[in-house]
Amino acid sequence: MSLDQGVLFKVFNVKYPQGTLDPFVVQIVHMKSISQTEHKYRMLLGDGEWSVQAVSEGICGDQIHNLGIEKGMCIKLLEYSLVTASTKRLLVLKNIEMVPGLNPNIKSKDLKPTDSYYQAHPEEDLLANELSSPAPSTPGAPVTSSTPGPRNVNVPTGRKVTMIETISPYGNKLIIKARVSYKGDKRTYASKKNDSTGQLINFNLLDESDEIRAAAFGEVVDRLERELEEGKVYYFSKFKVRESNPKFTTLTHRFELVFDRDTVIEECFDQQDVPKYNFNFVKLDQVQNLESGTIVDVIGVLKHVADYQEITSTRTGKTFQKRSLTIVDDSGFAIEVGVWNKNAVAFNIPEGSVVAFKQCKIGEFSGSRNLSVTPAGSFMANPESPESYRLKGWYDNLGTSTDFKSLKQESSAGGSSVMERRKTIAQVTSEKLGRSEKPDYFDVRASTSYIRTSGTIAYPACNNQVERNGRQVACNRKVIEDGDQWRCEGCNITMDEPHYRWILSASLLDATGQLWATFFDEEAEKLLGKSANEMMKIMKEEDSDNKVVSAAVFEAALFKEYNFRIKAKLDSYNDEERVRYQIVELRDIDYSAESEYLANELEKCL
Repeated sequence: MSLDQGVLFKVFNVKYPQGTLDPFVVQIVHMKSISQTEHKYRMLLGDGEWSVQAVSEGICGDQIHNLGIEKGMCIKLLEYSLVTASTKRLLVLKNIEMVPGLNPNIKSKDLKPTDSYYQAHPEEDLLANELSSPAPSTPGAPVTSSTPGPRNVNVPTGRKVTMIETISPYGNKLIIKARVSYKGDKRTYASKKNDSTGQLINFNLLDESDEIRAAAFGEVVDRLERELEEGKVYYFSKFKVRESNPKFTTLTHRFELVFDRDTVIEECFDQQDVPKYNFNFVKLDQVQNLESGTIVDVIGVLKHVADYQEITSTRTGKTFQKRSLTIVDDSGFAIEVGVWNKNAVAFNIPEGSVVAFKQCKIGEFSGSRNLSVTPAGSFMANPESPESYRLKGWYDNLGTSTDFKSLKQESSAGGSSVMERRKTIAQVTSEKLGRSEKPDYFDVRASTSYIRTSGTIAYPACNNQVERNGRQVACNRKVIEDGDQWRCEGCNITMDEPHYRWILSASLLDATGQLWATFFDEEAEKLLGKSANEMMKIMKEEDSDNKVVSAAVFEAALFKEYNFRIKAKLDSYNDEERVRYQIVELRDIDYSAESEYLANELEKCL
């Protein structure tokens, strides 16, 4: 079996009406997950000559997940539909088969986009000519449009608007029509190259297809700060497109825009086709299954509003304001949400209102999960959405009398939800966890069979207190020896002694298999019962040929069983891809809870 070369051109061609093409084989050139809670994927498919964007729908997403289908594999399309979105043509995949043993290794740069061809040859475009005509349901589904009427919008210059989801550096003279969904504050920064300072400002721009970050630097910042208002819609043109940096944005778009003095911006008063907001809500009971640091959107009913507090940085003397809110939803859970600074002071939404929060960061304090609205985040009361109406109806009827559970209670080591989702090491390997574009997280019950003590087991770190997200935390950057002192380049300070932090590599073992994982400072200290500082002092004082004390510490940690929360991520080293496992959390086993869980499972079998 081989790729059906040229078939993606035929799919959208008027010469091949729906139902005339047999099921065909293509390769997944790129693939990414587009949902945190469901199996939904966006793909670039190639047939060896042409390429097209595709999304999974219904059981197709489950097929991809369950079969372990990933980038580079080949699939046979059994059922699909065609969708048009502006100049973009999409295949909506509904039923597929995996084609094993076929690996043509197509590169996206060697493929011709079907969009480009049919944009230049509309007379051959099946969607343009038969959008309103019925078509057979097999092997493809009826041709549909994702929105009523055309989505190509003419701007005053007569040129067509580009959808944000299609933006790339390879476009030419792009124009977008978008709403400013977020406007950041003007900030200054120091340039290390020439010891100068500059200024920057960033925005998030939203249209009906996607959301993208835009940034501006230098003299243009003052003009954009005056001209652009959050919530308004504008036409943007003559901008640059570059790869986005995940360190500076939580948006999923691969690219970002850069505005300069040549960028043209014109306010648009025809706003009906531009959404006011874009949320991807996660239910509160799902927050416990996501890792600390994950950015999520949530919606809930405001149960309690605390007074705001003043927090003063001990290092800089700068004052922050924080207000803690408690929200609940119909999953029966409650969680604390922190809002900061001017939003904390001005917050006046009454209790009982439905509030949607965008871009909240998951945190953990004393074993309890919480959320914090990020600097680029926002919130709104009673949004006009199905989720809002449903929550309001539920709360008015049942919510006021519900006893809500905290996420601390359910995410504890003995929680049944942890046991239910726990995997064996053999399952981790067979399910290829960690081999997708995003990291995978899972729980295993295992013991440490070996701890590697040769090489680097700890690194010298900076213990200077710095300010991050309104909190005072240790810098933890690696420091370098500078004569008889140690220097942190990040803080630009020297110190007499560093603060050592663990970076241990250990073998985990269960009844089904073995894997190597990395323990960082907090979890390594739980495992060994000693800090890296203590151990480095012990090892420094020991005879190099007789490390009795340190060896005893490592040996004492072996073959003890724990519940491990692990992050699996694909890494590349010397052009070789491998999955790296990191211990996110180490928990003692609650044998009483384990026994109760097993008893309940056995009872289900009776």
